[in-house]
Amino acid sequence: IIVSDEVGLAKESTLSSIDGKLKSQSESLFVKDLSVGTTAVQLDTDSAYRHSITLLADESNTDTIYIGDSDNQLFPLKPGASLTIRKTALNLIYARSAGGTQTLHIIAGGS
Repeated sequence: IIVSDEVGLAKESTLSSIDGKLKSQSESLFVKDLSVGTTAVQLDTDSAYRHSITLLADESNTDTIYIGDSDNQLFPLKPGASLTIRKTALNLIYARSAGGTQTLHIIAGGS
């Protein structure tokens, strides 16, 4: 609930409440670098649903990383490519490489 003063501006107590909520969301930021081989690996065991998860294939990778679920990883991420997935959990996403060990950068916010 937003409480306003006589001229319609939000009161300090409302602003403080909103600021506290924003800080708690930013504190739930998840960042990880994942080594991905040719066998599918879960991004993380974190089951909290996130507002968004961004995956970035490292520019120095030598092969494609495939993203998907535990059964199929079909979405290709070439070196330097990124993908943002909204409203899901890290434990539901899997990655594997076409060859060798590749690096996947992960950032997720808002649980």
